[in-house]
Amino acid sequence: MIKKLSTVGNSLALIIERPILELLDITKDTPLEVKTDGEALIIRPAKPSKKARLRESTRRMMAVHDETLRKLAKRARTNRCSSTSRTSSSCTRHNSRSTAAQLASEITACSSRR
Repeated sequence: MIKKLSTVGNSLALIIERPILELLDITKDTPLEVKTDGEALIIRPAKPSKKARLRESTRRMMAVHDETLRKLAKRARTNRCSSTSRTSSSCTRHNSRSTAAQLASEITACSSRR
């Protein structure tokens, strides 16, 4: 496809047709990455930063497993050991393998119900 630039104020603009915008899921609010390889202009939707992707992934995981994570946090609060009385069966800090295994089994059970 060959395109011509349009004048917009003191700048030039490239008009992109609706079918291409829809194909790439681009709206007027989509941030675009514009770069060149020395011969061509490359325009693509900007990828979110690793921090933003991690934040979004964590938000989705917490939404899916909210109930299980709340139960685990409640259990951890009630089972905290004190420096004066420490028992290996009730202390989540000192019994982390068991807690991790319980969390994994609860998440698996929760996921299978959905």
